[in-house]
Amino acid sequence: MNKKSFFFIFSFILMSSILVFGQNYRHFPDSNAVWSEFHNPPMYPMDTAYYYKYAITTLDTTINLKVYHQILYSLTDTNFVNPEKYTYNGCLRENNRQIFYIPKDSIYEYLIYDFSKNIGDTIIYDYSSFGGNAGVASLDTIIIASIDSVLLLDGFWRKRYSLTNLYGIESSYFTRWIEGIGGETGLLFPVGEFPTNGLNNVLGCFKQH
Repeated sequence: MNKKSFFFIFSFILMSSILVFGQNYRHFPDSNAVWSEFHNPPMYPMDTAYYYKYAITTLDTTINLKVYHQILYSLTDTNFVNPEKYTYNGCLRENNRQIFYIPKDSIYEYLIYDFSKNIGDTIIYDYSSFGGNAGVASLDTIIIASIDSVLLLDGFWRKRYSLTNLYGIESSYFTRWIEGIGGETGLLFPVGEFPTNGLNNVLGCFKQH
């Protein structure tokens, strides 16, 4: 992309759902993208608030004959140009509007986002190795409750997916997804507080150029 696009949590402008299904799909970034996030500790005295960033640059890796985009993590390197200030934090790929993630030190991929789903569709998460809570149906089974659109500062609309559980409860346990960006609680927190420990985690800004 030649144009920079910025995403701020509180900069949404909603669009009528009548127009949601006519917009073009926005793919997940394959390069030159940064997610700026903030972790605010809940109540644990040993935990402290901090800012950090994830990035997808131009670094790719091949696992099981599939090409993935490396995810880099840093507390200090805003531009991800100094290898001494960032670390490898896994990788992801997109296929048919599904986003798959392989954690670092692993070769097994997990579905973390599925933008092919429609309202009422169900997503079953396998967190036996990726975060715990396996077998807890209300947490592992996610339902698309509603879909609307948000306008980014680059002038493009993107679909936003609101999530719920088997009981139809929308709460702070569930984040919302932005097409081509990920969860409002952060790139690697697709569900929210559970089961990937996105407690009090917030995506502050997304940019791509």
